[in-house]
Formats: sequence, structure tokens, C-alpha cells
Amino acid sequence: MANLLSNGDDFKNAYNWTAQQIFHYLTNAAAAYPTRVDLAQLNQRVLQFVWNDAAIRPGLARYMNRNVQPAITTWRDPEGGLRPIQMVEVLSAVGYLLSETSPIKPIATLPSHGLNYCLPMLAMYAKWCITICSAVGGWAVCTPPGVVAISYVYREGKLEKVLLGVTTSGVPNIRRKCFRFRKDTVMHDVWPDSANRTAPLNDGVICFEDWGHCAETYPLYMLASANAKTKPWVYGKAMNVLSDAEGGGVADMNNYNPNEAQGYCRRACENCRVVIQALGGTVDNFSKDHWGVAK
Repeated sequence: MANLLSNGDDFKNAYNWTAQQIFHYLTNAAAAYPTRVDLAQLNQRVLQFVWNDAAIRPGLARYMNRNVQPAITTWRDPEGGLRPIQMVEVLSAVGYLLSETSPIKPIATLPSHGLNYCLPMLAMYAKWCITICSAVGGWAVCTPPGVVAISYVYREGKLEKVLLGVTTSGVPNIRRKCFRFRKDTVMHDVWPDSANRTAPLNDGVICFEDWGHCAETYPLYMLASANAKTKPWVYGKAMNVLSDAEGGGVADMNNYNPNEAQGYCRRACENCRVVIQALGGTVDNFSKDHWGVAK
């Protein structure tokens, strides 16, 4: 089996990987789960347009501009059930692959939990998003995402499952296509009532932040799929990626620093808080500083 990223130290060490290293790792990680055909297929969709053995080649924008069929992967939810999830975005697929192929293992005698596992994993994912976007042409071709997010189940001192997510990336027309898919397909699956509700931050004129814009869009599957006993143990965090965010972002952090990374975290926005409550979650679990405690 490939050497898989499985704890906070691994994520710290992989923080500054090159795009080639990232994609080679995803290939090996997907291959480490031969029974998960969906992982191999999703990984192939990611790889088929962005790299060869020598270098990353610009292809992300061309790929995402096409009307491609969404990749459908089968996600095992917190209760062990199988749930289909559809994706059209490369960075969302990278986050999903990373979530599903990273065994949760402790560092020596230190148990895995939000701060020593999820925080470095989230920061590494943010840096990987920047690295991938830079490799396929930079800001002119693929503007990096503004925010990444993670949801996880932390119950009675044990971290059980994680799921990463990201805001849309690319030039405006790509972002619009991805957003439309998120709102019409993903958010309808996560919270069907979203089709009948107006997002609090969507004024239709200024910010137009609607359901599906947030990095939490895919991670909210964790809460949507959890049963009533599991929902109180579902936590989530969002993290700024770009330097121009209020308080800065991961782009300002040359090497992983836990205090700096935690400073880039942010609470769930008003839209997400509405969804969290509607799905039966605990809003405080998605605050900036609450990473999980034994209940």
C-alpha cells in the first residue's frame, strides 16, 4: 500500500509539495484502495487534463469550459451508508480524494482531533489549491478559491470521518457554471428545501452570495447524512485562502504554522448557519475556535 497521509505531521510535511508531487500522490492514494472503483475513476478525471510525466500543462480552464458530465462518486456517510455525490470541479474532487484516502492515525500517543489533524489537513488543502491553480496558468487562467472548509465527526475523543470542500475557482464564466451546478444539484441534494428558500446573503444586487457559493457546500453532506445521534458530534471549519481576505489567508503562510493557520479560520457565514440549523446541526460546532470536545 502507498504511504498515505494520515496525521498532522504528514500534512505539515506535504504543505509545500509541488503540483507534480500532489498529482502523483493522488494517483498512488487512489490505487491503494483497489475496491474503491469510484476513487480511481474520479482520480482519472482529475489527471486526464492537467499533467504528464514532465510537467503540469495548462488545461484546467479548457476542461472546465466544456460541458462535461459530472463525475459521480459513492461516498460512505457517517452511518456507513452509501450516498452518490456529483462533482464537476477539479479542486472539489481533489478534496474528496484527500478526505477518502487519508487514514486517521494518531501521532505517537497524541489522539487525532480537530486541532492536530483537521487544522493542518485544511491548511495543506488550501495550499494545494493555490499550487494547482498556479501550475495550470496562474490567476489569468485559474483564479484560486477564496475559502476551503472541512466537516468532521469527533465523538467521545475519537475523530471518525472528515470531508473537505472549497469555493469555486477559475475565471468568472467557469465560476458561474460551477455555482449553478452546486445550487441546482448539490445543494438540492444536501438540503432540498434550499430551492424554496432565499439565502440570507443573497440580495440579488451587491454580493449575490447564494446557496452553493460556500466552501462548506460539499462538507455539509456530513451533517445532512448523519442521524440524530451523530449530528451533535459533527463539526466544521472554514479557512481563508487568499491574502486579500480580512486577516489574510494561507497564501501568506510560506510554511505551516499552527497558530497562523488557526488565525486564518473563520466561522460559518449566515447562509451556512441557516443550513446547519435546518439540517439539525449545532451552529457553535462551526464557530472559529470550537474544534471539538468530549461530550
